[in-house]
Amino acid sequence: MKKSIITLSILAAVFLTLGACKCSETATHQTTNEKETMTTTESNKEVQYGVGIDDNTTLGSIVYSDKEGDCEYVIKTDDGRMLDPQNIDKSFQKDGMKVEFTFAALRMMNRCEKANPIRIIKIKAM
Repeated sequence: MKKSIITLSILAAVFLTLGACKCSETATHQTTNEKETMTTTESNKEVQYGVGIDDNTTLGSIVYSDKEGDCEYVIKTDDGRMLDPQNIDKSFQKDGMKVEFTFAALRMMNRCEKANPIRIIKIKAM
């Protein structure tokens, strides 16, 4: 009985140590990947938020909605997709504004039914 308690204690300590190591590595990895620098170029209204892994560049228009359950600002791409930019700058929150933007899809639940969440990497007015 005493040996099994000691064995279980040792196993628990090993698992906790391994779990802590993985969490630490993950946190360091996420911190490195999620460091973003924002630069703004006023002359051409361009905002850059860093570099993503799965970058997509496309054209679209900003669409405003005040309907309940809708996202306030989404981007409707020229190919008809609706995207919910989680980090859109206030200077681009203008209904009908044409934009060229680079984005990365986000793995999270949608905030609204009609649009998929994205993180803008680079955006400029057209």
